[in-house]
Amino acid sequence: MKRSIYSLFILLLFTAGCRSGEKKEQSQLAEDSSSTVKLDTIYPNTPAGKVVQEHIRASMGQGEDAEARYQQSLSLLRKEPGAGEALYTTYTKVPEQYYLMRTLLVEGLKELHAPDALNYLTEIANQKIPANRLPENAEINTRQDEVVIRITAVEGISALAADSVEAAEKVLLALTGNEDLTVRQMAVRGYLRSKFGNPKEKIEALRRRLPEQEHWYITTDTTNIRQVPHPKMPDSFRLEPKNPTTPPKIK
Repeated sequence: MKRSIYSLFILLLFTAGCRSGEKKEQSQLAEDSSSTVKLDTIYPNTPAGKVVQEHIRASMGQGEDAEARYQQSLSLLRKEPGAGEALYTTYTKVPEQYYLMRTLLVEGLKELHAPDALNYLTEIANQKIPANRLPENAEINTRQDEVVIRITAVEGISALAADSVEAAEKVLLALTGNEDLTVRQMAVRGYLRSKFGNPKEKIEALRRRLPEQEHWYITTDTTNIRQVPHPKMPDSFRLEPKNPTTPPKIK
């Protein structure tokens, strides 16, 4: 299975230079000259830790064969005993501000499709989402970065529920009570797509569980974008030039 559009989007952001302080380094993560974290202290010094390290490198790969190398690395990751624990241990050691690195590690947990990764994904999905660390910066919202990490974990739990892991479905139901709306929406989607129960009965249960103003997203229906009506455009139109009668004053 090829990486999702979301995964490739994350990869594009990462390899394009990320944001200030999240440079792709071979030996360390560096936020600034006074704040560095050596990678050999983050990854476990175990066979599984080595495989995880190589997988993160493959996740950041570029070039024509990047996807093939990623898939090969993912295959090795899935075969490695203890990969889930190594991914989670690494995740807990990455400083909070390295959002994309943390997202890639959770993406690895998600792509394992391993029942023993459920507890790690659940722990991450349930972590309280901190407020935006940089409210003065209009271009960055770190709370949204944290939400992306949480919903990646929910996607991993949903994949396990779709793989008939009953415990994962129970986690999704619990997550429909999460404080964040996006997490609740993703949990509802995964819960309704799981292999267990009657969809109509599950929808009714969710309607009783969630406030009425959120019932709009409790559905198993999908939208075919090709069937969405588009506004009719005029055959021709003209933009009227603006001719201000009073020139702007410069103070």
